[in-house]
Amino acid sequence: FRIPRAPPREWVLRCIWKWRDERALVVAYSSVDSVDFPVNPSWTRATNVVCNVYEKLPEGAQGTTKATWTQQMDMKTRLPKWFAKRAGPAQNEYLSKMRKQFDRSSDIDARSRLKIIEAAEKAQTYTPEEVEQLKIGASRMSLFDEGDGKELKMSSGSKGKVKWKPGDSHAVGFATTTVRASAEQVTAFIWDTEARAKARHDDLEKAVDERPSEHNMLVYNRKKTPNAALRHEYDAEDGVAIGNLLLSETREEKHHEKGETRVEARVRALFVKNKGLKELGEKHRSLSALLAIVAANKLRPGGDSKAKLCNMTEKEARVIGGALASCIAANLTSQAAVDEWILRYPAM
Repeated sequence: FRIPRAPPREWVLRCIWKWRDERALVVAYSSVDSVDFPVNPSWTRATNVVCNVYEKLPEGAQGTTKATWTQQMDMKTRLPKWFAKRAGPAQNEYLSKMRKQFDRSSDIDARSRLKIIEAAEKAQTYTPEEVEQLKIGASRMSLFDEGDGKELKMSSGSKGKVKWKPGDSHAVGFATTTVRASAEQVTAFIWDTEARAKARHDDLEKAVDERPSEHNMLVYNRKKTPNAALRHEYDAEDGVAIGNLLLSETREEKHHEKGETRVEARVRALFVKNKGLKELGEKHRSLSALLAIVAANKLRPGGDSKAKLCNMTEKEARVIGGALASCIAANLTSQAAVDEWILRYPAM
């Protein structure tokens, strides 16, 4: 926990585990007094009671465990409700981190792709409708046979182009690269639609509805559109999307106004184009100034501000936004830096 101007917390815990029965293992932690760890007057002795239950799942789910966790912590200081609401979910992420630690998604995806490769090596029979769909796809590819098309700047080693088909208002995209894998392996990776490694933050729903053959499937995918993801109520994924937009160069910043920095021009344009940020900007006039300072990410002397978001002035917004870079420089992780920044300023 990052509590500004508070002394360090310490815990002394007794840890015990025991099999509750043949399937469930219980691990309990509880704060105790110990002569080996006398209370240090410069620190605060907090207390904690934790219980974990790890239960083997029935046959058919071999090697998997249901993990249940509970915790009650006393920080030995008065904390506002908003702090408890913010810190509570973070502590409950303990099980999510454990799940990622033992994640076997790559192994599961590999076994799935192996089955697809085995199918690709077999002779297939195609219906006239399937052949026609393959011809339509190949016709788009043939647009680039002569090497024409507008070149695109690619972040990776791929080569990309875009071209408009005569009489069609929708452009056709084209990309090519070299992959160190067989054609069957690459096809299996693309074909494994439900692979865990291919899950994206903007996926709302993804499913294979039917598989009439090994080379044919009907896929349904519903995604968040950019503007829909950045309206009204935000979640963590929306925050990442906004952050990426703040760090992406725009056309407007190349022609910024006199006395305006490139970053300020970028943020100003973002608040005009994005409906969600536009709504927030109309409600909190100084928010764009705060985000411009944050996006600039320059070390500045940190100042104090007790302002809340509803009454924050532009001057206070610059003080608060400028403090984030100092927090990042003083902490080992970006998450710890943001936590300290949020706790320091009521507006956040």
